[in-house]
Amino acid sequence: GWDVSANSGGSLCPGGSCSGDILQIRTADGVAVESSATRHSYSHGQITLSKMPGSTWYRIVLTNLDIELYLRGVAEVPSNWPAEALRAQAIASRTYALHIARENRGSNTWLVPFDLYSTTMSQIYSGNTRELSANNGPWLQAIADTAGQVLTYGGEPALTLFTTSAGGYTENSGYVFNEQHPYLVAAPDPFTSGDPYTPWTRTYSVAGLSRWLARAADTNVGTLQRIEVSGNISVSGRIDRATVRLVGTAATRSVSGSRFVFVVNKGLEAEGWGPLPNADGRGGHLLSTKFVLGESTALPPAIAPTTPTTNPSIAPPGQPQAVMLTPGPREIVVTWQPPASSGGGPITGYLITWLSSTGASGTIPTTETSRTLRNLANGATYTVSVAASNAGGSSRAVTVTATPLGTPGPPTNVSLQRGDGILRVSWSPPPADGGIPVESYTVHWTGPDSVTNSASVQGTQHTIGGLTNGATYSVTVTATNRVGSSPHSSPASHRPGAIPTAPVAISAARGNGIVEVSWSPPLNDGGLPISAYVIDWVSSTGATGTIETSSTGYTMQNLLNGATYTVTVSAVNEAGTSPAGGSASATPAAAPGAPGAVTVDRGDGRIDVTWQPPTSDGGKPVLSYTVLWTAPDGSTGSAETTATSHTFEGLTNGTAYTVTVTAINEIGTSAASQPASGTPAHIPGAPVAVRTVREDSRILVSWDPPASDGGLRVTGYTLLWVAPDGTSGSADTTATSHTIDGLSNGTTYGITVSATNEVGTSVTADPVRATPARPPGPLAHAEIGVGHESLLVSWEPPADDGGLPVRSYTLTWVAPDGAVTSIETTHTSHTIDDLIGGAAYTITILANNEMGASPALMSAQATPLHAAAGDAGDAGTTATTTIAPLSGAEPSEAVNDQGAPAAAPSPAPAPQQTPTRTRTWYDSVTTDTAVVVLAAVGLVLIAALLVATRRRRYRVDEAGVDVLDIW
Repeated sequence: GWDVSANSGGSLCPGGSCSGDILQIRTADGVAVESSATRHSYSHGQITLSKMPGSTWYRIVLTNLDIELYLRGVAEVPSNWPAEALRAQAIASRTYALHIARENRGSNTWLVPFDLYSTTMSQIYSGNTRELSANNGPWLQAIADTAGQVLTYGGEPALTLFTTSAGGYTENSGYVFNEQHPYLVAAPDPFTSGDPYTPWTRTYSVAGLSRWLARAADTNVGTLQRIEVSGNISVSGRIDRATVRLVGTAATRSVSGSRFVFVVNKGLEAEGWGPLPNADGRGGHLLSTKFVLGESTALPPAIAPTTPTTNPSIAPPGQPQAVMLTPGPREIVVTWQPPASSGGGPITGYLITWLSSTGASGTIPTTETSRTLRNLANGATYTVSVAASNAGGSSRAVTVTATPLGTPGPPTNVSLQRGDGILRVSWSPPPADGGIPVESYTVHWTGPDSVTNSASVQGTQHTIGGLTNGATYSVTVTATNRVGSSPHSSPASHRPGAIPTAPVAISAARGNGIVEVSWSPPLNDGGLPISAYVIDWVSSTGATGTIETSSTGYTMQNLLNGATYTVTVSAVNEAGTSPAGGSASATPAAAPGAPGAVTVDRGDGRIDVTWQPPTSDGGKPVLSYTVLWTAPDGSTGSAETTATSHTFEGLTNGTAYTVTVTAINEIGTSAASQPASGTPAHIPGAPVAVRTVREDSRILVSWDPPASDGGLRVTGYTLLWVAPDGTSGSADTTATSHTIDGLSNGTTYGITVSATNEVGTSVTADPVRATPARPPGPLAHAEIGVGHESLLVSWEPPADDGGLPVRSYTLTWVAPDGAVTSIETTHTSHTIDDLIGGAAYTITILANNEMGASPALMSAQATPLHAAAGDAGDAGTTATTTIAPLSGAEPSEAVNDQGAPAAAPSPAPAPQQTPTRTRTWYDSVTTDTAVVVLAAVGLVLIAALLVATRRRRYRVDEAGVDVLDIW
């Protein structure tokens, strides 16, 4: 028996001793079990200790370990890497573990009771040492962030290899593993720039290389003279499968690139050199990445061996015995027996060298007497050599050949084409035939009844008949060689069926920019559900299009009104597309757009309406227009016309009519146009009752508005006046009166007035005539003859009649007692009788025309004589006084005709308190004296005094009147 002790000292074996070779240790969750052999502890899964038969080795296996818990202990990268790098590594490690586990479980040569190694043979797993480390949080977080995420290819976990350094360029997987994965291809790797392996240079002396190569018989050429590399150099520059030709003083030998690298590195290790050069640039392992061979004149000093290369007292061993190759699928098991002669020393190991007919090669050192070569190419011939080694050197190799054989791989690219009650199956031969040609294929199909049927087939296609249309069948294919049958291909599923017949009852209905297409399903769907319908359309404009829909109707939108669209419809099921059904056509159209640019021109009792056709006729010609008017009282009227203008008669002048126009085509009526307004009207009538009032140098004209304004408000009036000499003038006004200024008094003007509205100007009113004038000016001259109890007043017309003829004179006298008497006469003289002699009378004379009395009074005082004794009717001596308008002269004393002051006469009553002056004349025949006093009335008058003496009337005829003075 054997025992396993816990660190507490107690035995873990039942009864203190383990029987058999296996001890299983089950731990509770969270309880760690530590192995002194691995120096790691484990808390997940079941721990199994297995004692290796015939040795003192023990194997520790963790079983029932969840993949996510396993990743927590994977220690491939530092936990302080960037988060995204850790997530990528978590996905890569998870995928790699699943891929390798599935591959190992599917291999009949993987005979160990576990899926993965805990070393770099798989990926490093250190259990709690990694999981519970103080800085492992980021790695645990990356695992949690990517939980369940894997990379797949063809539905299976991919082979996600990773390495510390790719040397600047990755390699094709086929160059490394004899099997090319489509996703593992050579590519530059810029992210490794700067690491110790990218790029790399190793410098060795000729003596050192010669010494190291001499350690193996197949590379011992004496002193090395030249190295040549040829053959299968990879795209990345690697020489693993290339041929290295070594030319030396003793021999010329050719080995694979991987063998050359192995021998040189083993020689370096034997003399104590590590994988990297020292500080002087000497030593360091060769790498498998791109080789560029060259020479240097500055080689480092020779590397002195630190240990003897051979033991002179020990001879190389004999050849291994009974070397056998047992081929299997993608592998060869190599077994042998130790040499009959050990050469006097223990066998230290064996070197297996293999070379494939594909060009691949490799070397494998081992201390065991068997080795399995895996991942080989079935059907390729492998030449395998086994040599034994001891301290005295290596034996001659024993070489045998074998070809890995196996069942073929599954066929690929299985595809199905449906037909009416059939499925046509085709496939590609398997990429690997197991080393033996495929002899036949078997097609397997399972229908909805779960019954699997099969048929053996020569070739890579087959038609399965007698199937039910619309039912789903799953089909796989296997390949068979003389070793056996392959696994089933990936399944392909399909439903047999035929394309449907064409849809029926296709119709098309037009609309505004649309065509509504409808149809009925095909009479025969081919045994498969109709999945879609395809509408193909072509327009009369040449445009085409295709529309897919799942319903039995579709509205085509955004179409061109007026263009004809012809449509056909096809039905689609899984088998394909039916022929097109019968065609249908429709022309999308709509009511036209509204007419534009509506204008209204007015007339007398009418309006003239014009417009422009609509910018869009809706796809159909405009057939007519409807013109509608609306009055303010709500009354309306309309008319239909094919023209673009219309006149409405019989309307009411002055009423504002609102007009709209609509267009009509066979689809319908447009929207109404923008409204326009118009008011029937004509020019107004002439103004009436034109009246004039004349004034000084102007005429005031007034009138009444016309009886008819024509339906529109009168906006103004125009006056026109014409003088006899042809001069004229005009004025505009909005009022019904106007004053014409600057005229010539006494000139008769012809005057007309016209009215204006928006339509135009009326005829003129009947002309009127008017003469501007003012009252006449003062009389030019007047005289008073004094008689007995009478006064004879005579005068001359005024020099300025004011523009109108003087039609009369007003003579007024005021008696001393204030009695006023007036007469109007057309004569220029008048005798006032029956006066009181000796009484002073105030006499005024006014000239009158149509404008009134003259503004300046002719006024004077006169005193009639007393009646003569015995002759009451004799006027006696007469004195004549001149009457003139007052001029505003200053008052002065009376003077006689000699210029001396005159004696003041007796005061006489005057109608006004105005300063007076008098003058006395003497009769030349008698000494009688007559005195006349002139009084100013309203204005200061300059008095003229005339004294005359005459005899009695009966003597006048004899002697005449002797006028002494007139002033």
